[in-house]
Amino acid sequence: MRMKRTILLAVLLTAIATSAQNKRWENNFYLSTGFTNSYYGEDGDVAAFHLGYGLNYYFNDRWSAMPGIAWRVKYGLGYIDDGSPSSECQWIDVPLLAQYHLGLKGQSRYGFVFEAGPVLSFLASNDYFFNDANPTDPVNGAPEYKHFDLGLEPAVYFELKHWRWGVKYHVGLLNTKRLPGATDSYHYQDVTLVVNFHF
Repeated sequence: MRMKRTILLAVLLTAIATSAQNKRWENNFYLSTGFTNSYYGEDGDVAAFHLGYGLNYYFNDRWSAMPGIAWRVKYGLGYIDDGSPSSECQWIDVPLLAQYHLGLKGQSRYGFVFEAGPVLSFLASNDYFFNDANPTDPVNGAPEYKHFDLGLEPAVYFELKHWRWGVKYHVGLLNTKRLPGATDSYHYQDVTLVVNFHF
């Protein structure tokens, strides 16, 4: 009888421990859209879009770490024929983020979440310079962006059960302008509104 109780207790404790361990992991799918800075100072490619996935690991009720992968796009808002070159691009981001959950309350989660961390970015689609006013410009056909960027991504969200809504700021720390002979620099920045579903 004592052996059965011991086995039953062991199974129960294992189930509780496994359940608690499973709740430490959380899948996150997010979408954000907003505005980015202009490459040339006058081009119309100033819209930003992020689509990503993060796997959150909770150290406790307050702190978690969320590595992930995301697709980031800089694009134009409609066709703007102002004579300036296009500056669209796409990046594959690898965010390594930490989160602080201010209002976490057991399983009925609600309250503010603060997030920040570095982002490794790899260029997936480049744009190429073309001077409409001078089709024989020797720079025509040159790629505009370098292949790697390192950024920071602070954000703040409001969380309610399986949803988070918030604002995210992405800033590139490296000069990603690659045009030959360019003396100025380009550091990507965007501000986007985010919706996140997690389970």
